[in-house]
Amino acid sequence: MVDFKEKLNSQNLEKGKDPFKIYDSLDRSSEKGPLRPAQQEILDRWFSESLEAKDSIIKLQTGQGKTLIGLLILQTYLNREEGPSLYLCPNNYLAKQTHLQATSFGFDTVLITKEDIPDEFLNNKKILITSISKLFNGLTKFGLKNRSEKVGTIVIDDAHSCVEHIASTFQIIFPANNLPYQKILHLFRGDLEFQGKGTMLDIVSGDPQSLLKIPYWAWIEKLEEVTAIIHGEKDKNDSVKYSWPILRDRLLNCQAFINGKSIQISPYKIPISDFGSYFDAKHRIFMSATIYDDSALIKNLEVSSNAILNPIRLKEEKWSGEKMILIPGLIDAELTREEIIPYFAKPSKKKYGVIAVSNSEKNAKLWEANGGIIVKKNNISESIDNLKRQKFENTFVILNRYDGIDLADELCRILIIDGKPYSENLSDIYLETVIEETSLVITKTAQRIEQGLGRSVRGEKDYSVIILLGNELIKEIRTKTTQNLFSEYTKKQIEIALEIASDASKELKPEESKFKVIEDLILQCINRNEGWKQYYNQEMAKVSHLNKENDKISLVELELEAEKYAEHFNFKSAAIKIQELIDSLTNEKEKAYYIQTLARYTYHFSKNESLNQQISAHKKNRLLLRPKEGMVFEKIEIISQNRIKNIITTLKRYENFNELQLSISLILTNLDFGIKSDKFEKALDDLAKILGFESQRPDKEWKEGPDNLWAISDNQYLLFECKNEVELDRKEIYKGEVEQIDQAIGWFKKNYLGVQMKPFLIIPTLRIPEKLYLDKDVKVIRQGKLNEFKKNIKAFVLEFHNQDFQSLSTEFINKLLTIHNLQKEDLLQKYSEDPKYF
Repeated sequence: MVDFKEKLNSQNLEKGKDPFKIYDSLDRSSEKGPLRPAQQEILDRWFSESLEAKDSIIKLQTGQGKTLIGLLILQTYLNREEGPSLYLCPNNYLAKQTHLQATSFGFDTVLITKEDIPDEFLNNKKILITSISKLFNGLTKFGLKNRSEKVGTIVIDDAHSCVEHIASTFQIIFPANNLPYQKILHLFRGDLEFQGKGTMLDIVSGDPQSLLKIPYWAWIEKLEEVTAIIHGEKDKNDSVKYSWPILRDRLLNCQAFINGKSIQISPYKIPISDFGSYFDAKHRIFMSATIYDDSALIKNLEVSSNAILNPIRLKEEKWSGEKMILIPGLIDAELTREEIIPYFAKPSKKKYGVIAVSNSEKNAKLWEANGGIIVKKNNISESIDNLKRQKFENTFVILNRYDGIDLADELCRILIIDGKPYSENLSDIYLETVIEETSLVITKTAQRIEQGLGRSVRGEKDYSVIILLGNELIKEIRTKTTQNLFSEYTKKQIEIALEIASDASKELKPEESKFKVIEDLILQCINRNEGWKQYYNQEMAKVSHLNKENDKISLVELELEAEKYAEHFNFKSAAIKIQELIDSLTNEKEKAYYIQTLARYTYHFSKNESLNQQISAHKKNRLLLRPKEGMVFEKIEIISQNRIKNIITTLKRYENFNELQLSISLILTNLDFGIKSDKFEKALDDLAKILGFESQRPDKEWKEGPDNLWAISDNQYLLFECKNEVELDRKEIYKGEVEQIDQAIGWFKKNYLGVQMKPFLIIPTLRIPEKLYLDKDVKVIRQGKLNEFKKNIKAFVLEFHNQDFQSLSTEFINKLLTIHNLQKEDLLQKYSEDPKYF
């Protein structure tokens, strides 16, 4: 055999050591042309500015070729003999897709098979492509701490998605039907009941929506017993099996949450330093979409702040692809999700895919009932393969997944985001509950929404219609705080969507189908209407990309430093650092949350000081942990102004009628049977303010008492115990529900002396067994009466359609309250019924 290498000089034998020479040398498929201008610019900036850096962030819009950039960077370091090169994806499906793409470009890559790490990777011969979970788990084949495999360079694709996958690896979960759940519940029962007797009763009865955090002081004091329970499961429960080697000596710095479905235990800080292959890698490249806030990468992956502040991005960035975002509810109030879903869910002959992303299994049921096919983790590959085979007849419904799915071109021309994204992680749900409207929570929501909007447009020439459903989602995207967390391009696309909704609402004709305007708009996008294309390009060209100042980085660095001290049991230093963070905050809810963190640290060296800090945290935010003692109950303060003046004050906070209507619509949507109890009770609380009353959620705020309490005058209160989540066909009221409202009434009589109170039980049934005694004053609100109440509220609000909110008269509002049966006497008598004994 002729040895052609002998005919080459030594210079030609050298491997290419820059990404451009490497690309030219690849034996790639014939359809793979030269590098795109965007890829060339990013690679040039990385090669000239960040070649020696440990951490680099590459920010590029979807569809502009981040995968190829990552592979070329890895190959460059591999050719420079800087150690093994590793490409990490959020999941196995994407790892396989990346491997196929790498092969088509001519890269030598390998996947992990049978959990063994390939020799070709360890010997610096090939790039290893795998999922993030293969590296980050307690039994990783890459090894832990000083036994970790040495890795030269790591590329983490879709870094924000990978953070969530890593965090989930270190969650210990015990289902309610398992013995460890019962043992831990029994161990902390008294502590949990002190945090909320009513909520605890719901948890014991199996309610998955009722959630309590185990107080940190109880967790610390009973750690020995908890450790024994968890240790006994390390060979039986997979979540313990894969996290135990990491958490066994860190349980002191873990938190635990419990609901009626499971117990979740997780560390306050991801133990990232245990994974030497990642932590000690010479170079770490994080691939990210053009989202605004990357500070989570500091806290969770310990990425350097310099990389966050100086990402590698295009100097003259241009939008990629075309998105026509439609908001049916703003075009016509009758175009609710209940109307839209049957229209798009029914099977039909189409030349393109229709995909829905639903935020819960419960919401997905309406899709399934109308012909939609539910896509879960175990059948997502099969569903996407069907789309690739042009099986477009059915609408596929993906459950609560906003990242890691590429649906380019005909695979998805219509994408429907059904509902505001919510986390399924109990620690995130806790945050969403206790500090709902703070940057800590809003940032995550904004990122999930933006990730969802990017699923169906995956390249420069790709296009899609994106339909947004659900009042909570619509309210979120219209909120300025949320919009400021979107990229400039997404912000402009939403601005266009609001403009379209305004114009389209004027096109409505009474004699036409309410779907006519929606259909016409969809066709203008899908049929490539020149007017639409030119308008979109004109508006998007107005976006000037500006690097926003990320004011959260210093705060996140302080939080990380504090948790690192705590990780090494240096709680005094942790307390000093977190106090620095607290001193820099202005938002009272966030400040209260971090004061609770301070109290957790302080508990280790001064229980008395910790108690005072927890009292302070709870006083600022009554949804946080109830301190063991020293909490002073505060009654509802009756504002001296009368009810009608309160209504006028509330209305003046809205810029216009549309904003008022959207807010009321969201309240009324959540005020329904079957809705999560927390959302229902919050809607009832918000409604009180709309009606001019002062209100509280005692069970949520004080951990005892009724779910809701309204003060409708100086000496008259309405007490509500809400059982809206029980089945609508329930035959009778149960003993536990009688006990709960009895306890709520007792609590009121103890705390509110000398005033009148009317108790209401919101539940779908009137029937109660004779052997149970229900307080004679209790009235029942069933669905029919609740619907009547909501109908009157809606009619009341519609009266303000053409009104100037700044010049409303008391006479006018008083007249409306009478017309629509919303006077105090109506609330006491009209919307409830007497229970019936049998």
